[in-house]
Amino acid sequence: MAVKIKAGTRFSLPVIIDDDNFSHISAIEFVFTQTENGDTIKTAYWAKNGQSRDCGYNALTGEFTVDFSVADTYLFTQGRPFFMDTRIHYDNSEDNPYTRIISMTMDKTLFKEGEEVEP
Repeated sequence: MAVKIKAGTRFSLPVIIDDDNFSHISAIEFVFTQTENGDTIKTAYWAKNGQSRDCGYNALTGEFTVDFSVADTYLFTQGRPFFMDTRIHYDNSEDNPYTRIISMTMDKTLFKEGEEVEP
């Protein structure tokens, strides 16, 4: 499923975690950077115990959703790639499984940061 991401909009980024030990996942950290070696721009956190931040989970669809505010989207350079990495934590374990770094693009917008059109 292709996800369209556009600056100046609020959206939830769907993320599917394919893990043979899914039922043992206790938490997932999400980190977003503009370049693979760049500084962290945004983070999100999901925890089975409910102490999540900017992240939810839908058991019916099996999707995690990372919430982006309008302000979050302006932190990324428009029309350029940015990257997401995840770190999965299991119940009663210090080990983290391998996860791929995902590349996405924050599409451009004509709206300036903070600009709103009044009805």
